[in-house]
Amino acid sequence: MDFVDVEHYDPYNDTWARTCPAVKYVTNFTATACHGKLYVIGSCAVKYNALTLQCYNPVIDGWSIICSPFIPKYLSSPRCVSVEGLIYLIADNTKKVYCYDPLANMWQKVG
Repeated sequence: MDFVDVEHYDPYNDTWARTCPAVKYVTNFTATACHGKLYVIGSCAVKYNALTLQCYNPVIDGWSIICSPFIPKYLSSPRCVSVEGLIYLIADNTKKVYCYDPLANMWQKVG
């Protein structure tokens, strides 16, 4: 697959429109907004044991792959939420919780 279609919803006009395509196709993914950007965390279609972190920046209408130290391994049914500028990643197949700081580009395990 050469690109991944992405659409956004405009609630004021009740319409959908295409957005710049994502860089990588991912499955088993979760998404959240943080610092005005959209973060998508999911399994790369080629490597099911590795997660990929992608970021959409609406200011430049572009996606980027974020390479970060200690990105967690594959998680079943991941879910994430942004709280006070940090992204928390949770999986239902483990009791592990990870925290990503977009400004520092660092992951850490939450106790």
